[in-house]
Amino acid sequence: MSELNTAYRLKDLEKVLGILKSLIAGSGFVVGSDTFFDVDALAAHIKSIKQQIDQLELEITEMESEGVLHDIQNIDDIDAYFDSLSIKLSDELQHLKNELKNLVEMNEKLVDRCTSSLSAYV
Repeated sequence: MSELNTAYRLKDLEKVLGILKSLIAGSGFVVGSDTFFDVDALAAHIKSIKQQIDQLELEITEMESEGVLHDIQNIDDIDAYFDSLSIKLSDELQHLKNELKNLVEMNEKLVDRCTSSLSAYV
């Protein structure tokens, strides 16, 4: 690609025509680190990229309609936001751990009561 740009910039018509002829002949064209030899393969690659773009556009539209994107854009200090969220989630986790502990203790007491009731009948 840079070879074509250089030839164009230097107005090297012979070089530009040579690149055109090689493309028409299907002998390849270097773009960055990739070489494309097959027009059909290149067309398939372009189609794939267009499908990815369409998918991303759909996801963006969904985010906009759900208000998620608007919420994200309204965050002034992303670090402070996530720090605050981390604290809230840690508090919620601790609350759930305490609740689980209480349920386990209640279950153990209930098992003890049932065991002692059953042993009275045995």
